[in-house]
Amino acid sequence: MQEKLPHMQIYTGDWLKDPPLRTLEPDIRGLYFDLLCYAWECSERGVLVNNNGKPLTEKQIIRMVGLDNQNTGNWLTTLLTSGVLSVRESDGAIYSRRIVRDEEKRLTKKNNGKKGGNPVLLNQVVNQEVILNPDNDIDNDIDNDIKDNKEVKKKYGEYSHVLLTDLQHEKLVADFGRKKAEQLIKRLDEYIQMKGAKYKDHNLVMRNWERKDSESSVDKPMREL
Repeated sequence: MQEKLPHMQIYTGDWLKDPPLRTLEPDIRGLYFDLLCYAWECSERGVLVNNNGKPLTEKQIIRMVGLDNQNTGNWLTTLLTSGVLSVRESDGAIYSRRIVRDEEKRLTKKNNGKKGGNPVLLNQVVNQEVILNPDNDIDNDIDNDIKDNKEVKKKYGEYSHVLLTDLQHEKLVADFGRKKAEQLIKRLDEYIQMKGAKYKDHNLVMRNWERKDSESSVDKPMREL
């Protein structure tokens, strides 16, 4: 049986700033929030399954939210194609990446707590967290969220020099588009390969490059002919 928790965490910054989500119409965002709540209450937290762990069908989801078949089906398809909800390959269950990720982190912390822990080491981890420059125009909410999740970084690029967490990569694609994100990764990967440069935060480097590129591309006054 799933452990009952007093509340579901809602990150207002993510809700208000997530590009794929903000492009959706208000009624679709409303449906999305309902589905998040249902996913939170399901037997497998974050995944739309019944009490036996079987994926809920589209018809079952439509009945659950209490709307008409045609509109709800279209809205559900929109949520999936826009990437705010995902489909699990193993069984086709619809799920929230964020809720599943947070639940895994919560259970890991809980299990570590049961096994005991060294408070000194825990304090060292907290003290080693990077504090971003408040004068930097980079979206601090994104990086704070990544720090909180402490995901494992994966290698990207032809030479595998670019290190990003899944969440960093998703945000990069969401903010700049897949083509631009791939260009930024290629640029950093090749630069590290040629120069041997070392950076503490590859995500921040690419975002700074993109910001500077955007600033330099602002239209200048045309010369008189």
